Amino acid sequence: MIFLLGMRNRIEEIEKPRVNEEATLSRTAQLQQALAQIEATLLRKENQKVTEKTQKTNFSCVKKFQTYNSYLRILKRNYK
Repeated sequence: MIFLLGMRNRIEEIEKPRVNEEATLSRTAQLQQALAQIEATLLRKENQKVTEKTQKTNFSCVKKFQTYNSYLRILKRNYK
């Protein structure tokens, strides 16, 4: 009986570090997943800002071009 208790204590001593290691790995995986989600969110926001800026720039260029074309048409009409 004492032999079995000694064996059980040794098995528990062996199991403790393994259980602790598994818990650590689980926490590490959770942290990595959380970091990946944060990174994905930041990348989406950055891409959205770039897209908005590009659209504003394109609109501005189109507007300038339209204004310049209107100016040229007026000049052309006036100096026929």
